[in-house]
Amino acid sequence: MTAGQDSHNPLRWDQQGEIIDAVAAVAEGEDIHIILERLLRGAWEVLGARYGALGLTGRSGVPYEFIHVGMDESVVAGMDHPPKGLGVLASTAHAETPIRLDDLTKHPASVGFPEGHPPMHTFVGAPIRLRGESVGTFYFTEKMNGEPFTDEDLRRLVAFASVAGIAIENARLFARSKRREEWLRASNEVTSSLLLERESQEILDLVARRAVMCARADGVAIMLEDSNGRMVVQSALGEYTDGFQGIVADDSWKYSMHARSSGQPVVIDDLGALGDGEDPNFRNLGTAVLLPLVAAGETFGAIALIRNHGRGKWDDEDIKFAEAFAGQTAVAMVLARAQREQERLAIYVDRDRIARDLHDLVIQRLFATGLTLQTVQRRNDVPLEVATKVDNVVGELDATVREIRQTIFELAHNDSQSSSLRPRVIREVATASESLGFQPHVLFEGPLDSVVPSTVVEHLVAALREALSNVVKHARASWVDIRLELLGDDVVLTVEDDGVGIFPTHRRSGIKNLEQRASELGGSSDIEATRPDGSGTRLIWRASIL
Repeated sequence: MTAGQDSHNPLRWDQQGEIIDAVAAVAEGEDIHIILERLLRGAWEVLGARYGALGLTGRSGVPYEFIHVGMDESVVAGMDHPPKGLGVLASTAHAETPIRLDDLTKHPASVGFPEGHPPMHTFVGAPIRLRGESVGTFYFTEKMNGEPFTDEDLRRLVAFASVAGIAIENARLFARSKRREEWLRASNEVTSSLLLERESQEILDLVARRAVMCARADGVAIMLEDSNGRMVVQSALGEYTDGFQGIVADDSWKYSMHARSSGQPVVIDDLGALGDGEDPNFRNLGTAVLLPLVAAGETFGAIALIRNHGRGKWDDEDIKFAEAFAGQTAVAMVLARAQREQERLAIYVDRDRIARDLHDLVIQRLFATGLTLQTVQRRNDVPLEVATKVDNVVGELDATVREIRQTIFELAHNDSQSSSLRPRVIREVATASESLGFQPHVLFEGPLDSVVPSTVVEHLVAALREALSNVVKHARASWVDIRLELLGDDVVLTVEDDGVGIFPTHRRSGIKNLEQRASELGGSSDIEATRPDGSGTRLIWRASIL
């Protein structure tokens, strides 16, 4: 036994040092390619081989990169193709233990060498395994002393393969951590933008840019559900996907429909099949993963990440990180929408308060003051000059009341959605007040404009119009109270007056119309007297908003 060697370890101390240095480099996070090349050269020298190579294997099991030593570049350039990981190389990659051959050309799995490849006979190879998975392989041929490789060579090679496996795992963990950090940073940026109330299109474009960058994708299309329940591409990015913006993801995009309904990511192996040959852009697209935008049990869109032909498929980590990003984005979008609705509701509540104060306090006081002045004006002992001035003051008070009522109307009507519920109700009430001779009192409760669908709004306004028409024609009322509120999944309209009530001689067609409209919307319509003598009327009209 020579110095620097013992009976328990076949490696010399300088050879052990090579492995120790490699382990240290792994711990320090050095570039994986540098570490693997160092291990390859260390094993090449220890084994005394003429040629050596290290093949890295992808998740599909196919080698995607070879690092080699001992072969001149001119020889490599003269071969008609690089190694493909077939034959003996494939057998070694999938083996559980190292393989040693005295003549690899005689192995049953041998497929020969490419043209220009130097002759090789003696061979030793060891798989690099990680948690039962083959992630690479060491190959060495032609021992320099002309002898076959030995058992000792196998043991030495196993040591290098073990360190290589640790290095690859460390590199994967580092890459995964880095990618997770990128996705988290992107999610935080999107969430911040949403909560800062930036423009919707600006935010969608930001989501598209960050998704493409983090997923290493070639294109992205963000689809959102429109008012008709269709999935429409609202933002698209990429060489071949720019033209997607505005298109409807109809039944031909069956995968996107599936993603929307299932709430689970869907991988499309061949996007070209979706184009049916009609759109030349589709022919350039390879694979995609569709990520539904789901929050609070609601699926309202999807993000399609696309890779062009030749870029490779999506692995589990790709999908996992992208799915988390889509989920976080969906939650942020829903929260931002809720925040905006809350702010709108606060504005409505404030407007209602101001309008109520103007009506209940200011108008009533002005009206009472006007009545007092009119009483003074009718006295016989009031001089004509004073009566004239009082009459002028009463006229100014009436004009002031009309201006305040107009202000109240504008407070309720001042909304960009002029066709929404509140403005339309106010218009109907204003129209009816001319025939009634007084202004009905209207009370709104809840975020009606944001939750009552347009189809229900049409029927509700028609029901209110019918109720007010009945009051004008039959009730001879001195006041009318109107109330709209949300009760569970229903919107409820209550119209009450102090009129003569409903008599059997009154026409029933209007009442039937009210009942039919409510029935079509899963609701009901009830009319009742409010006093024991049958006078006074209360209509309760209810419709579902779901």
